[in-house]
Amino acid sequence: RAAGFGKKFELELSVDIWPMDGLPDDEDERKKFHEENVKYLPLVYQCTFRAADKWEKYPILNFLNWLVWRARVRFKLPRLMREQEKLFTAYDFDKAKVVGNPGNVVPGACMKEFSREGMVNTLPAAFEGRFYQIPIGYDKQLRTIYGDYSQLPPPEARVSHDYDLVEWRTDADKAQEEKYSLAESDAVNSMPDSWKSVIFRADGSKKKVVLYNTTAAGLLGNDEKMLEKYIRALEEFKNEKDNIALIWRPHPLIAQTIPELKPDLWKKYSEIVDVYRSEGWGIFDDTADIHRAIELADAYYGDGSSSAVLMNEAGKPAMVQNPEC
Repeated sequence: RAAGFGKKFELELSVDIWPMDGLPDDEDERKKFHEENVKYLPLVYQCTFRAADKWEKYPILNFLNWLVWRARVRFKLPRLMREQEKLFTAYDFDKAKVVGNPGNVVPGACMKEFSREGMVNTLPAAFEGRFYQIPIGYDKQLRTIYGDYSQLPPPEARVSHDYDLVEWRTDADKAQEEKYSLAESDAVNSMPDSWKSVIFRADGSKKKVVLYNTTAAGLLGNDEKMLEKYIRALEEFKNEKDNIALIWRPHPLIAQTIPELKPDLWKKYSEIVDVYRSEGWGIFDDTADIHRAIELADAYYGDGSSSAVLMNEAGKPAMVQNPEC
């Protein structure tokens, strides 16, 4: 599904083209480079994609939403791209020892680093009866991104950890498409007892369930201000715990990127998570299955992400949080 454009595409194969740029040779300088770069991610994402789905039933609001988006594309995006281009071209690719793909809109991907020699030098490799030139450092590159890429993950972990700009649908997926109904869903049967004690009251009645989704881009782009937002939001949900069950689901990239880029921020974030989990009034969902949380939830709150799009597709309301409020 193309986020923001309300269209679906049936794809057999997707090919990424990665433009590579030179990075600083010094490790500390590379860390500063990445810290500067990730600040652009939420801004560029905001300018690039327009969440049109939730406004399509309201023509006037949809038109106003389109005008705001077009203004961002016309005036804000070019400035951001000029600033990014200056950052990306600061280090000569031909002289660099380390290269990367800082223009990738995914926080984890934009921080991957590779040996320039391993990328520019190639060797022939056979694929379906033909030979193709591939980087000599392909093994290290793939292991850096995927770990042991030769082994398939277990079925329950075969989900995207990206922003899901394209929704991959098999024939089995299509056959299972139906309205999200709690009574008929396997989500209730598969959830742990600790979840049931949060979602259901003592008399068996179900509370309203809110999915609280937080992303690495949101945290990296707002630092301490976003942590303060987490605290305020969690306090509000805690005050309503008798009527609302909260499922807090942080994006996996938070744990993969924040500790390295901003260790002090990670420490404070971890303290918030530890307090939330120890109090036990809400659910902390760090599993690989996003669809269970979406099936259980009645509404979405949090950062703009593909999870909000999925909630929209399920006919459920979604609200994006503002760290300024």
